Amino acid sequence: MGNCPCIKNTDDNHDDSHSGNSTLIFESARQLSTTIRNSAINARTQLEATVRESRRSCCKNIDDGCKQCDVLKHKLEEFSVPVL
Repeated sequence: MGNCPCIKNTDDNHDDSHSGNSTLIFESARQLSTTIRNSAINARTQLEATVRESRRSCCKNIDDGCKQCDVLKHKLEEFSVPVL
């Protein structure tokens, strides 16, 4: 599907010296990858999507009733990466 420059990473101790934006690469809302501090993170979920309105900037151009947006939001939460 594309890239989404909408996640921000920080150190576990909340040291902002290594914080910044990361690019989230997604083939679909069920298959995501990103690189944080030179470490590749890949995830694939088997969750069923549900419809719910989302106002996330990453989702504004996805026109499928927000089904993939909800799964994308859930995967970002599993990464423990705050969504801007």
